This record gives sequence, C-alpha cells and structure tokens, in this order.
Amino acid sequence: MTRPLPIARDLGLAGALAGVMTFGWAWVRGADLARLALPDGDDAVRLQQIRDWLGGQAFGDLTQYRIGVDGTAMHWSRLPDLVPAAMLKAGLGEPAMLVLWPALLFAAFLVALAQVARAIGARAGDAMILAALAYPATTLFAPGRIDHHGFQMVLLALFALGLVTPRALAGGALAGGAAALSLTIGMETAPVLTVGLAVATLGWLAGDRGRLAAIGASLLLTLAFAAAVFAPMDWASAPCDGFARASWRAGTIGGAALLTIGGIGAAFDTRRARLAVLAAVSIAALTALLATAPVCLSPYGAVDPALARIWLTEVGEAQPLFAADPRWAIGYAGLGLAALVAAAWVARDARRLTVAALVAAGLAVSLLQLRGAYAAAALAAPLLALALDRARAVSPLAALPVWMAGAGIAWPLAAAALPVADPPSPGPACDGIEQALAMRSLPPGRVLGPVDLGPWLAVATRHHAIAAPYHRNAAGNLASYRLLAADDTGARSIVRSVRAEYVVACPAALDTMRIKRGAGAAMVEGRPPAWLEVTGVPAVWRVR
Repeated sequence: MTRPLPIARDLGLAGALAGVMTFGWAWVRGADLARLALPDGDDAVRLQQIRDWLGGQAFGDLTQYRIGVDGTAMHWSRLPDLVPAAMLKAGLGEPAMLVLWPALLFAAFLVALAQVARAIGARAGDAMILAALAYPATTLFAPGRIDHHGFQMVLLALFALGLVTPRALAGGALAGGAAALSLTIGMETAPVLTVGLAVATLGWLAGDRGRLAAIGASLLLTLAFAAAVFAPMDWASAPCDGFARASWRAGTIGGAALLTIGGIGAAFDTRRARLAVLAAVSIAALTALLATAPVCLSPYGAVDPALARIWLTEVGEAQPLFAADPRWAIGYAGLGLAALVAAAWVARDARRLTVAALVAAGLAVSLLQLRGAYAAAALAAPLLALALDRARAVSPLAALPVWMAGAGIAWPLAAAALPVADPPSPGPACDGIEQALAMRSLPPGRVLGPVDLGPWLAVATRHHAIAAPYHRNAAGNLASYRLLAADDTGARSIVRSVRAEYVVACPAALDTMRIKRGAGAAMVEGRPPAWLEVTGVPAVWRVR
C-alpha cells in the first residue's frame, strides 16, 4: 500500500483541524452571523465593500459612499474581495460565505506553517496542532472574519516558508511574491516583512546565493502586476497607508535594491566586497525612497493629531503593549514570548533563527501597537514544535509544559484570572450591531453618533454613517466628538455643517469618549436641545 505524500497528510490534517474549529465556532455564533453580528466592524465594512462592487461600483473605486461626511476613500485593497465576491457571484449565500472563506484561509495557514516546520526540522503535525490554538492569530480565521488580516497571516506564513526552504531560487520567488501581495493588501505586516528581508540579506552575506536576487525579482514582478490590476482610483493622491503609488514606489525601490545586491554581489567572493556592495546599494535605495516616497517613512502621519489623541488611544489593538490592560497584554503577547524562549533553547541554525527573528519582529511591533502580536503568534508554532521534539527526548512528561505554554489559547484564559478591577459599566452600548438593527425602523438618513457605530450602520441599514473608525475619516469622526462635547449652539452648528439628520448618544459612548458635559450629557440626562426630537428608538434623536 502506498503511503500518502507529506503534503497530502498536511492537507488532510489542516482540513480536519480547520473544519472542526470552524464548526465549533459557527455552532456557538451561528445566530450572531445570521443577524450580521460579525466579529469586528472591519468585517462588516469589508462585506459592504463586496456588496457595493457586485452592485455595480467600479473595481478601482474603494470609496464607502455611506461613510464619512461625503464618503470616505478606504485604504483597503480590492485583492481580499476577490474570492468572497466569487463565492457570492456563484450563488453561495452570505452566511455560507462568511463561514467558508475564513475556514479556507485557516486551512491554508496551517498547511503553510506545516511546511515551515518541516523546513526547520520540526514535526509538521505538532506545528499544525499548535498553530490551530495560536491565539490571537487564530481569531482572524473565525466565521465572519472576512477582513484582510487572515489573508495577510497566510501570506506571512508563505513568506517565512520562502525564507527557510532549502530551495533558494524557488524560496526566494515565493517570499518575494508573498511579500508583494501582502503589501498590496495593506501595510500592517510591512515591519515584519522588512525584518525578514534584512535576515535574507544577512544570509546572502553568509553565502546563501540566489535567494536574495530571486526575492527582489519576484517582489518587482508581483508589484508590477498588482499595480496594473489593483491600483485604486486615488492611486496618485492616496497616502502611504495602503496600496497606492507612494507605497508601490517604496516596495519597488526595495525590490530593485535586493535584486541589485543579489545580482551584482554574485560576482564578489569576499565578505568585504559584498559589504561594500550592500552599503552602496542601501544608500542609493534610501536616497531614492526619500526623494520619491518620503511619506512612507510615516504612513499614518496624516492622522489628525486631535483624532489620534481622543480616538486612537481608545482602540485596544492600537495601544502599546505596556499601556494596555494586563489581561490583553498577556493574552496577546504570551505565545510570542513562549516561542522566543523556545527559540533560545532549540534555534541553532540560520533557518530556525530566521523564524525567531520574524516572531521577535512581531513582538517588537506590539511594543508600539498590540496588533503586532498577531504576527508573532502566527509564526510561533514551528519553534514550539521544535521545543516539543527536544522535550520528548528528555522524557514524555517534559513535553507537557511545552504543550501548555504552546497552546496559545491558554494565555488569555490564564490572564483572565488576574485580579484587575474593571470600571463600573455606564449602561448598554449604542455603538454596535444591536443599535444599528434597532435603527432599521427609521427612514434612511445621515447619522452622527459614536465612531464605532459606523460599520454596523453601513452593513445592516440604509443609513449614512458620518462617523466610522477609519483614520481617513477625520472630518466625520471629529464631528462626532465635537458634537457631544459642545454646548447647544456649537452642537447645532456641527450638525448643520455635516448635514446630520439623526444624532445618537448614550452614557456608554460618552464614557468611552471621556465626555462629561455638553450636548451629549444633556441628551442622555433627558434634556436634549430644542432642535432635537425623540424617535422612539433608544439613544436616537431626530434633527428638527
């Protein structure tokens, strides 16, 4: 009887793990999905973006016309829309697509990590089991998570595979293509990709010939293809916060530099000569970046300072690791730290150290923004699988602590037991799907309310959400904060300026915004301005 090939076994185990976990998630949250209570507001807007495209909006037009004062050009790529849109076009209903697409990404993620584990000498099966529990990365594959982050984790795993596979040319082509597609989707993984490319450059210095040039060539070709297919309508004017001309130039400069270093450097045998080539090309690339895409040195520098102070500081995943709630910090960073401890124990060659460097890069990003922990957790499994092998060599019982530390879901469970006092609840929120569903009974109109309500209004109603949690929507978001904090006259002026027809406010929203007085406080205390009237929907007033 012929034994199945490793990739066939990997596909079977990945499909089983992804299927079981998806079924469990869907069983628990099936009712939520049916009423569009998706895991995150970004998933809601992604769904609406797909609907708009299938409804006739241009492929290159990424504007959300029912978000913002007069619409908001999103910094999202069309690439993650392709498969979900194809599913819907083929007749699959939205509920089925919301389950199937994340499940397929989850299975692909597990298969890619199995190949990474095999390339560095770990057991693929162990790595897949650990990866299936790798909180918080696995939350990106739950039913309803159709935003682009799960897709980026798959590409990050493929990028890591390209860096560590023994086949230098094929690996370089894979790493460069995965990096380019990830940048086409968004800039979130750019710091981790940069560290990986730096490690590949060090490998070239040490004699890993061919891989670096292949990375550069693949990066250039894939970016050229992406520019031809996925360039948005605001390609020339958009900042470097998504796929636009500025970010494309930055990536192209990087790809050209890697191709030049790998190509020219092949003619030099001494390390000193290769160092000279590296220094000269790096200086030229940095000069070109400063001259043609300086905005990419601070991709989010265009965010209004007032908005950054009053809004971004309240976004959980945008907080620095040590400023976040300890339960969040431990739950998010625990698995990445465990992987680095494992790496210190088992990483003794360049391939293992490469994976460790990527995990460390994700943790370093989390020191500034907690969301960097996703990348660290996503790539932790191969290192922890190596630690399991070494522990088993000591004794079967020695593997138990590794399993416990490597089960990422254990970290948030343990952190939940910390004696951290939660502030008293100010009452039910008015910035989620429940509020949006309640507002379906009102005639469609322009709504000025809490920032986080915007995505749910877009996906579940026909209302226009003036405020929504996207940094390009500075005018709409600032209007929300200023309205609720202003006096009667100022609030009326703001409502007129953004042409709002409904205003939404509740104690929970004011507490989140840290607003204690003004028009918002008067509304929730039962003293609304004379130019507002009740609608019959809690927390909602109509502008007279």
